[in-house]
Amino acid sequence: MTSFSMKPGDRKYAIKYQLSDYLLGSGILTGATVMFQMKNRAGTVVINAAGLVLDDDGIVAYNWGPTDTLVEGFFDAEFKLTFADTLVQHYPSCDFIPVRICSDVPET
Repeated sequence: MTSFSMKPGDRKYAIKYQLSDYLLGSGILTGATVMFQMKNRAGTVVINAAGLVLDDDGIVAYNWGPTDTLVEGFFDAEFKLTFADTLVQHYPSCDFIPVRICSDVPET
């Protein structure tokens, strides 16, 4: 499972995920909407926001918001896709994307 690590306040790089069962060139992502959802290890949802379909190769992404990465800790994330036919699928399907926001050196 791919994991994503960063330090508090980091927002430069989006979190990306390759859909595991995507059929290249199938057009199944046409009209789909993407939500990025992340919870802390206590189960509290800390992000539930719109994501992006990056290309026709089944890559989805989320650009971090201004307050998304301020709190250190371990988190579980997923992408929720709603297809044009209104059917829903979560990625990854049975696990989560581990996200860690690590401590950094305090400023003096």
